[in-house]
Amino acid sequence: DQDLGNHTLYSGGDFSFHFQQRFLPPATHFTCDMKWGAKHNLVAVFNKDKVKRWCCQTGICIWRTQDDGIYFSDSFTNFKVYDWLQ
Repeated sequence: DQDLGNHTLYSGGDFSFHFQQRFLPPATHFTCDMKWGAKHNLVAVFNKDKVKRWCCQTGICIWRTQDDGIYFSDSFTNFKVYDWLQ
């Protein structure tokens, strides 16, 4: 897929993008290298299996970072998906 570049988000900031999902190999897959001070993690923010299933009801995939980890929300539910790596 495409490289969306580097983005620095401050408290309350957001970044959004739209894309056409590709079903034939290679399937659509997006990752994001998230950092919070010295904490970091490279996470799958969209893939055809796990994340698509979470987004399918609303078509909205929201990722939030908090001090204790990285959370996913689809506007209705909010749950922790990844811990930070030190």
